[in-house]
Amino acid sequence: MQVTRVATGMVDPVSIARVPGEDTLLIAERGGRVLRYNGATRALSEDTYVRDNRRPGEVLAVSYGFEGSVYQEGIYLVTHSAADGLTVQAFNPKRSVTGFVTLGGAWSAPTTVSMIPTGSIFIAVGSPAESDAQDASKPYGKLIELPFIDPFAGTSVPPSDRINFRPQTVGDGIRRPGGFSYGNASIFLSDRGGSREHEMTIFQPNWRPLDFGWPFYEGSLETRANPPAAVNGPTLVYPFGSGTRQGEGIVAGVLNDYRFLPALGDTYIFADINGTIFSVHQLRLNDGFRHTTNVFETKTEDFVPDAGRIDGPVGFALGYGTDHFFILDRDGELFRVSQRPG
Repeated sequence: MQVTRVATGMVDPVSIARVPGEDTLLIAERGGRVLRYNGATRALSEDTYVRDNRRPGEVLAVSYGFEGSVYQEGIYLVTHSAADGLTVQAFNPKRSVTGFVTLGGAWSAPTTVSMIPTGSIFIAVGSPAESDAQDASKPYGKLIELPFIDPFAGTSVPPSDRINFRPQTVGDGIRRPGGFSYGNASIFLSDRGGSREHEMTIFQPNWRPLDFGWPFYEGSLETRANPPAAVNGPTLVYPFGSGTRQGEGIVAGVLNDYRFLPALGDTYIFADINGTIFSVHQLRLNDGFRHTTNVFETKTEDFVPDAGRIDGPVGFALGYGTDHFFILDRDGELFRVSQRPG
């Protein structure tokens, strides 16, 4: 297995996403830039259409969604500013159209946001205050869906001079999301604990209701009396801390097929923001039991790159094709993980 540093120079990167059908990654910097990474040339360049049309604000997450839809396809950002609050912004450079919606007011303290496209786009928003996560009037601590809009299912066709999306809150009880993964028709949501446990919860896109438990649970541990009657419990948990197989914050990863990277087998690869890389066999994800570090393998030594160091993972992204994936590090380095040099 080869781990190769393929790009440097990003400033405070917060999110990474793949553009479907292209050898292109989108990398968002907290300060506002959205960069395109060309996998063939290894060149980084700023997306000038996003730059010229973006409303000011801190960028929290990036995704690319609704490929092929005239009404919805584009680059999606979740941003925050004191003036606009928490917002979704969307951009389609090819069609020169944008979209914008406010999810809610300004936060009481910074938090994290994660996005994933699955046909819809799902957005996990952290809760700056414990009370936010179960408060239906606030977007914080919620799972928000931007569903696919069928132009033939309504009484009128959506306008084509903008990007259309209609946010719906479909879940609550999220503390501090650390990214999504998708595989086997299921969504994997990682959520970071504050003092007890980090967790990974697996659910299907159409499941309702969805309640991930915070602030009544942190991981598998009850933290407050009288929790909701129905909580979507985690599949993977591990302790908060600085010891062996402990961590500061979970980072969602990728499902690996042994034919993809034989050295890693049929495993789920994920990380902690402290630089630890974990794996767990995929069978553990579907056996109906909650698992912790006794079934984890620490793979950090297998991910030593040819240059630089993976010491603060931000996110993972699948590559173009079937033989590599990427890890984005918080100090502005991008690493390519493959079976062979490339």
